[in-house]
This record gives sequence, C-alpha cells and structure tokens, in this order.
Amino acid sequence: MNLLKISRNIKIRLFIIGIVLTLLSFFIDKYFVSLMLELQNSFLISVLELITLIGNIEIFVPIAIIMSIFFFAKKKKLLGLWASIISIGALSFLLKFFINRPRPYESQNIISIVNTSMSSFPSGHAMIVFSIVPFLVKNFPKQKYYFWSIAILVAFSRVYLNVHYLSDIIAGAFIGYLIGMIFSELEDKYGWS
Repeated sequence: MNLLKISRNIKIRLFIIGIVLTLLSFFIDKYFVSLMLELQNSFLISVLELITLIGNIEIFVPIAIIMSIFFFAKKKKLLGLWASIISIGALSFLLKFFINRPRPYESQNIISIVNTSMSSFPSGHAMIVFSIVPFLVKNFPKQKYYFWSIAILVAFSRVYLNVHYLSDIIAGAFIGYLIGMIFSELEDKYGWS
C-alpha cells in the first residue's frame, strides 16, 4: 500500500511538471521554431527524417509486433504494452481532433519537411514512443539510456522537421509516458500476461 501511494505521488508530480513545462513552452514555441530553422542542414534533415519514421504508424506497428514477439519469447508481459499503445492511439486522435492546433508550417509560413496528417497538438509521435519507454525500461533496465535516447530523438525530430511546436512534443511525451507508466503498473498489479 505504501509503494502504491509513492507511485501515485510520482504520477501526480509528473502530471504537474508536464502541465507546467507545456504551458511554459507555449511562450517560446515560435522562437524555438526559428532556432530550428537556423540549425537545419541537409545532413541532419536526412538523419532525422529516418528517425521520425519510428513514430509513423506503418513503421511503429511492425516494431511493436516484433517487440511483442521478443517479449513473448522472453516470457515478458504484453497486455499492458498493447493497452498503452491502443489507448495512446485513441487519445492522440481525440486530442488532435478537438484541439485542432495548426502545425508550425501552416501558421509560421515555413516548409514542411515530412508529410503529416491531422493537427499539431499533442505530438502523436512523442506520445507513442514515450508510452513504451516504461515497459522497455522495466524489462530491460540496462538499456534504459538507449530507449530514452531514441524517444527523445523521435520527439525532437518532429520539431526539427517543422511539423510540431516544442509544446506539442513536451505534452505528447508527458502524456505518453504517464499512460505507459499507468498501464505498466496495472500490468504488474493485476498480473496481466
């Protein structure tokens, strides 16, 4: 019971930090877009175009299936992972539909480097990649820095490629991680297989 209370406190703190950082980032969104425009070069664009593909549904779903096969082979739990992925997909769609924030290339009159759909807030790519981090870190703690690095790079790629604001990826990362953490704990608590 005490561990559950600590975990709930961590989730509440994470939620508050996510809201505060998202709200603060709204004030620097346009400046951050300008900074990214100044830092863009063809080499980094090419690299980040590949990295951003990890969050595309047509790439992410096969990756998730391969992860599931690997988890199954190692006798790791799968239900929480898939519950998180499906929940994130539905939540991302609903938030984008109702918030309907224009993307930077639409409102800042700049060029979109990659194709997108729907609106900008929150970043679906950040949500999905950060939602699986708790499962990967829990099951493979020695590789946690690799998982965090990949998630951060995917999220960063969205801003660098002119399709998201900083606030979009911060909100997406916090929402995704929080939901992943909740499903990871539910999986452990109820013994989901």
